[in-house]
Amino acid sequence: MECIKCSQRYLFLSVGNTLEAIHEKVGGAKIRYILFTIALFSFPVMAQEWTVQNPPLPGETLNDVVLMNTVTAIAIGTSGIIYRTSDYGSTWNTTRNLLGVVDNFNAITSVNSFAWVVGDSGKIVYTGNSGDSWELLESGLSIDLFEVFFIDSLFGWVAGDSGTIIHTSDGGLTWELQPTNIDQPIKSLFFLSPSLGWGVGWFPNILKTTDGGVNWEVVSPGLSYGYTDVYFITSSLGWITTRNACDDATCGNIYFTQDGGSSWTEIFEPGDGPFLPQIGFSDELNSWALHYWYNGWGGYGGTDIFITDDGWNTYTHQLELMEEYLNSVNYKEEKGISVGNAGLSFRLNVNEQKWERLSYTAPLNSVYFIDAQQGWAAGERGMVLHTNDGGISWEFQQTGTLVQYNDVQFVNADVG
Repeated sequence: MECIKCSQRYLFLSVGNTLEAIHEKVGGAKIRYILFTIALFSFPVMAQEWTVQNPPLPGETLNDVVLMNTVTAIAIGTSGIIYRTSDYGSTWNTTRNLLGVVDNFNAITSVNSFAWVVGDSGKIVYTGNSGDSWELLESGLSIDLFEVFFIDSLFGWVAGDSGTIIHTSDGGLTWELQPTNIDQPIKSLFFLSPSLGWGVGWFPNILKTTDGGVNWEVVSPGLSYGYTDVYFITSSLGWITTRNACDDATCGNIYFTQDGGSSWTEIFEPGDGPFLPQIGFSDELNSWALHYWYNGWGGYGGTDIFITDDGWNTYTHQLELMEEYLNSVNYKEEKGISVGNAGLSFRLNVNEQKWERLSYTAPLNSVYFIDAQQGWAAGERGMVLHTNDGGISWEFQQTGTLVQYNDVQFVNADVG
């Protein structure tokens, strides 16, 4: 250990890439330890264990999120992990290895208080009370599952690897296989009724059914090597997003159909990125899309959330991230939650309609306190955090840069 900053009341120690702050309270012998990695922890002297100190979301990758109502959200991710908030993201309860599941959870959908989660190795779990308790459902499959869609508490579909689709009419108690004649992963499903639905995935065709999936018609629009998402608001009006791994201008764009999917027209081309993993609509004009963009050196540079109120004739950036990656966005009325890699999470400020950061994913390299309550931490990708309650809670301070900060010091509350 190396003593970085020492004073009468504070001792800061650096251990490799981990930063520990050991804080002795004024006028007392109690010591609080704060560990800066992905989350924040506190450690009483007499207790021989670390406890999480008001974490946003710890470092697991989160693959999907759903708002059950305007305050309750459920996020799912790697190694059978489920996070649940009942105060719109201010605090989260964590369940790891839910029902003994250690496989990755990949997708979640909800209807009122019901929710279904699917994951690797054929895993499906279900809640009927907004996540208070869960049940493991038997899918009869061992392949990885990537998508789940329910139109009510009974009728639902699950899709996965090797062109697999299964259907239930009893809320997931039993499932039947629906042949698709596709051997590639199916990534997205959308149904308007128990009979009418569409499916897309890592293949150049679009699947359509008019009998609930008993038969799937293959439509060939010839747009891309594959698709990431599909969304319809009527039997005629729908949209698809195209994936990367192609070598032409059809990568990462949005296409629109007015005839149920027989023909498609490009309506949105970001121009700087290959991947639009998710799209959603409240009506024909108002929409949002999640977008990954290239950094100019052959890799992903970050994530955008685009929004439009004129059907993608024009659009604005609702959120721009550099070197951080969101995997899912979900809106409920005027509220929204987004989650991603390394526990990355945001919530939409209803009054300002701007995204508020709930978690901090960059490594932190330095911490400095000017008194028992007020301190700062700084690290990579321009990350600066501030606390005014002794580390119980932290807020992100935007620096506008992506530089690496190795040290932070303040002479008073204003100058540093």
